[in-house]
Amino acid sequence: MRYFSVLADETTNIAHDEQCLLCMHYVDEEMTKLREDFLTFVQVYDVIGLGLANIIQVALKDLGFDLNKMCGQIQNIGNAFGTLSEICTFLHSSAQQTENLKSCIIELKPGSHGTKLKTLCETCWILHHGAVFIFK
Repeated sequence: MRYFSVLADETTNIAHDEQCLLCMHYVDEEMTKLREDFLTFVQVYDVIGLGLANIIQVALKDLGFDLNKMCGQIQNIGNAFGTLSEICTFLHSSAQQTENLKSCIIELKPGSHGTKLKTLCETCWILHHGAVFIFK
C-alpha cells in the first residue's frame, strides 16, 4: 500500500464513553481495487481539533502505519449519512417519487443491481455502506 486515507467518526458506546471509529481507504494494488477497512475503536477524551488529531495519530502509529503515507482524513461521517437518510425519507414519501427514482436509475445506470433505496440502519454504521453502494 503506497498511500491511505483515514475515516474517523466519533460515537458513544453503550457505557456512554466517547470513542472514535477508525477506518482506512486505500488501493489494493494486487487486486487494483479501492478498499475500505475497519481498523479499530479508540477511546476519546478530547473531541476538538488538535486533541482528536493527536489521538488518531497515536492510534495509527500503534497499529504500525507510516503517517507519511497518509494522504487524507475524513471526519464526522455521521453527518453525511444524516443527509442521505433525509433524502431517502423524501424519496420514500410518495409512490410517484419512488417511481421517478426507479426510472432515473434505469436510465442512468441500466446494469444496476437495484432500483430501490435501502433504509439506512440507525444503529449499525457498517450497514450504511451497503445501503449506499446498492447501485454499483
